[in-house]
Amino acid sequence: MIFISESRDAAPAVGVTDAEGHYELRYRGGMRGSPIGPCQVQLQVGGRSEDPEKPAPPPQTYTVPENRTVFYENNIFDFDLSTLGKPSI
Repeated sequence: MIFISESRDAAPAVGVTDAEGHYELRYRGGMRGSPIGPCQVQLQVGGRSEDPEKPAPPPQTYTVPENRTVFYENNIFDFDLSTLGKPSI
């Protein structure tokens, strides 16, 4: 998962979901959170291989159609892949 700020000087925030689908974003050298303000959101699915002998398939990328606005605190964003249409590769 990637949150890309509309601000050109802000670093993107990246998070990885756990088995229950929970995630925490980190940016700028491991700081918790995301840049404040509107962000485009991209979700990447796959791209990992359980077998180190086999190459990983390329991840599928879903772009959330509406930006999410990140506030100073208490942000919770849930995403349903089934509503996002077809992924790009």
